[in-house]
Amino acid sequence: MTPNDPNSSPWGESKPDAERAVPQPAVPQPVAPAPGQTARPIRRKPHPWMGLLSLLLILFYGLRLWYSHAQNVGIRHYNAGLVAENKGDAQGAIREFSLATDSAMKDSDKADAYFRRGYLLLHAHQNDKAIADFSKTIELNDTYEEAYFNRGLIEIDKGQLSQASSDFDRVVQLKPDDKNVAAERERIRQLQNAHSSAK
Repeated sequence: MTPNDPNSSPWGESKPDAERAVPQPAVPQPVAPAPGQTARPIRRKPHPWMGLLSLLLILFYGLRLWYSHAQNVGIRHYNAGLVAENKGDAQGAIREFSLATDSAMKDSDKADAYFRRGYLLLHAHQNDKAIADFSKTIELNDTYEEAYFNRGLIEIDKGQLSQASSDFDRVVQLKPDDKNVAAERERIRQLQNAHSSAK
């Protein structure tokens, strides 16, 4: 035993291991800046992908917000077209439906806008424009039986009897109980017979 041994007692007996002093780890002390200098904060360098990811997120939500707004604009024009049509303002309705078709609406909503405009054009005797709108309606929604029926009516007037017959066949597939198709098919049959007799 030595006089300065922390593990020995004053009576010359060693302390138990549990009572012996445990050396403490050294704690690094902050280094003070030199006189005239200020301490610099530690800055972590951002990951190179973080900037790109943030940009993509901003772009995604920006496009989503724009598309939602564009859809709402199209629906407002479509509803305004219905109001104008109910008031008998055909030109105003056509204008509103045209604005709706130019918007970013869903295909099903845009098909309705094309059909309503085509229907008004048909009653305004603008058959070429009307048939184009009915065809666009069918392109967006191939189960739109009213578009097939109205396109078939125009095709009969244009003498396109085979195309009209195909359109009415499609109407029957989509709506077997449509009673108007039978009359139009009979009209096609009579016209075909008349053409055959004239030859």
